[in-house]
Amino acid sequence: LVDSVDDFVFVAPTGPTLVRGLARQRPQIARALLWCTFALLVLGELATTCYWAYSLGFLSFLLMSVVLALMLGLAVCLMSRQQVLLEIASLMVNVLPALPAYS
Repeated sequence: LVDSVDDFVFVAPTGPTLVRGLARQRPQIARALLWCTFALLVLGELATTCYWAYSLGFLSFLLMSVVLALMLGLAVCLMSRQQVLLEIASLMVNVLPALPAYS
């Protein structure tokens, strides 16, 4: 008869299995690593937009901010709170991702 220990193959642990083991043994550390990874992903997505705003220069950025503030003030005077929030969300979702492409 063949010994069953000779047929068993040890496989090196992969990345996902190591992370699952970390999550089981130390969930707080795994949670902190996930939040740090999420923050880095968000900053990476915003990097081109931040660089674009930085490349505008102070005066151009100030002028754009003043125009946006005046538009927001006018919108608050003429529309309800729900309409203003809906318009802001619509602008953020549709316009902001395309801004770096046009600079």
